[in-house]
Amino acid sequence: VGLLQDAAGNRFTPSHTVKNGKRYRYYVCRGSGGGAHNKPERLPAHDIERQVFLRLRSFLQSANEVMDGLINLEDSPSSTQQIIAAAGRQFHELHSASPVAVQDFVRRVVGRVVIHSGRIEVEVSKRELLAVLAGEPRAASSQGPGELILLVLKAQIKRCGGEMRLVVPPDVAGQIGEHPVPSLLKALARGRQWYEWIVAGEVSGRRSIAQKVGFDERHVAQILECAFLAPDIVGAILDGRQPSDLTRRRLTRHLPLNWVEQRKRLGFAPIAPTARDSL
Repeated sequence: VGLLQDAAGNRFTPSHTVKNGKRYRYYVCRGSGGGAHNKPERLPAHDIERQVFLRLRSFLQSANEVMDGLINLEDSPSSTQQIIAAAGRQFHELHSASPVAVQDFVRRVVGRVVIHSGRIEVEVSKRELLAVLAGEPRAASSQGPGELILLVLKAQIKRCGGEMRLVVPPDVAGQIGEHPVPSLLKALARGRQWYEWIVAGEVSGRRSIAQKVGFDERHVAQILECAFLAPDIVGAILDGRQPSDLTRRRLTRHLPLNWVEQRKRLGFAPIAPTARDSL
């Protein structure tokens, strides 16, 4: 809050909506007035927070980026090594840090997060980051020339089904595009559980499953198809490596049993066919 804004300087404010008992958080830009065609007006909060955090961590992990952003020409070799080592330690500490500690770190070192069409710019205070790495108290708030480090990450806001998602290219260095989608994970879990009920003899078919769980029989039939997905598709969804436009509706609509056809239909990369692909 207070850090996120669009390219015109309009600030995003927090908002949320509740669907089927689940709370979804967003950042909404209320000052845009529906102006620019490509200007995002609503951002999925978890996605933007996660990607900003990951970009900060990737900076700390990269000795080259640390040298370019934090090292001055007059710094001695020993001082340079100390800063690089401290950045590495901070990288590992953030990996296991509590959400409160992560929030404190981001609030201290990040000055602004600016949303553009196709990219996000994270403005980092060089002075504050050096103070954090040295274990020193908060530095002076004023920022002079050259005091900001600009970290850029490629990303686009896309509507996928009924959800807004932040889509990050998977092949961009320093960025992590994996993002498990709760609706897809839920479909996989339910499909597998219902299939196991049938195998164990606890239910006799779709109708009895629908009666047991209180869902429409047609919905049960669609979700049950997820129990017959190719293993590599299941693994990709669990890891968050699914195509950005894959929705629960698309996953469960007229799903073919053939694994090769499943990959084509759902947008997954083909793999070398095996005998099992024809099952």
